[in-house]
Amino acid sequence: MWPELPPLSVVRELRPEQALFVLRAGGMGLRKREWPIIGRDPDWRREEWRVPEYVRVDPLARRSYAVQYSDDDPSIVESEHPIEYVTSRPRTMVAGHGYVEGLLRKALLEGQIGFY
Repeated sequence: MWPELPPLSVVRELRPEQALFVLRAGGMGLRKREWPIIGRDPDWRREEWRVPEYVRVDPLARRSYAVQYSDDDPSIVESEHPIEYVTSRPRTMVAGHGYVEGLLRKALLEGQIGFY
């Protein structure tokens, strides 16, 4: 987290393994211009930022399913298959921008992230 919007040169150094959260988020924050776009990295490499495998959980039936979404269109399910019942992997839900902001605010207040 930064006290002000960081330049693209700083953001482009971030790596997937540094992520605090792995989730699918809706684009309303971008459409409403509440989330600024800081630029386009011409050296960005999709293969370094692959869509991870998510899990769909049916807690009543105590079943889990591994779900892989398309790298090109995250609304398209490429594969889904049953797995051992788990609840700790990233869920298939799509989080609204307010929810994402709340997660980040909570992480900031709990000291998981800070201003650099």
